[in-house]
Amino acid sequence: MRELQKNLYKRANATTKRGKPPTVTSVTAQVNKILHSRSAPLKTLISAEMKEVNGSVYLEYAIDHEALDKYKEEHMGKHILFTDRNDWSTEEIVTAYRGQSHIEEAFKRMKDPHFLSWRPQYHWTDQKIMVHAFYCVLAITITALARRKACQSGLDISIPKMLDELAGIKEVVHIYPQEAKQKDCLTLTKCSELQQQLMTIMKIGRL
Repeated sequence: MRELQKNLYKRANATTKRGKPPTVTSVTAQVNKILHSRSAPLKTLISAEMKEVNGSVYLEYAIDHEALDKYKEEHMGKHILFTDRNDWSTEEIVTAYRGQSHIEEAFKRMKDPHFLSWRPQYHWTDQKIMVHAFYCVLAITITALARRKACQSGLDISIPKMLDELAGIKEVVHIYPQEAKQKDCLTLTKCSELQQQLMTIMKIGRL
């Protein structure tokens, strides 16, 4: 909202104005888009007013503190956590509770058709389906550990991004004719700086 307000003010006071001029209708649409949120009813907490002065549109907005206090009272309560982990500290319990999103993200990644996918699985017997499930969970565990290792090394990267970068590292086979003096060998394709970091962290070079 502040950025939109600033841009409108700059345009109104600019010597040369490029592009289509904003209107009250177009600015109202932008404001509605900004205030649209599923996590909190921002439209009821923030009031906005658009004014047109000498052909320029200005935005004024304010927080309705009374509505905000009411929202806090009705929605922002306390969570009571129950656990049978009696040996855990309070910090460990809260950290585990807040880590639920990582578990949900893991299930989401199992639906990814490119990496760690549960489907399609071309198995029909219970035994083979169990094996398929095992290596899917094993793959998720390994990637989570790889990301943890990257984070511990100072590289904060998501699992999808990490897998995408690692998949871009290709191995090239050089095969020479018999009369050549050079021996067949393997080399890697040119890697980006991020791929080089991942190779160093994961010690891929020794493989």
